[in-house]
Amino acid sequence: VGKGGSDTYAMVGLSYFSTPDAKRLARFMHDAYKESGHEQLFWDDVVNNHIVEFDLSIRPVEARQIVELDSVAELAAFDHSYEYLLRS
Repeated sequence: VGKGGSDTYAMVGLSYFSTPDAKRLARFMHDAYKESGHEQLFWDDVVNNHIVEFDLSIRPVEARQIVELDSVAELAAFDHSYEYLLRS
């Protein structure tokens, strides 16, 4: 699991963590958000920074099965039934 490269899996979609790993992630996130520059962090950056400390497994999916939506505008463009959210 990682970002970039041709020999890694990207963490996309839903992610499931065991209770111990979720507690570990919460602690790492709490610590990360105390640091300067935390405004640019995503939760998966914190995971990637501590990847060896998690017990992760992979459920591969095809690229066509994933659509990344980062805003309500992107959601509305993907599924027009959400356009009403742009008018509020």
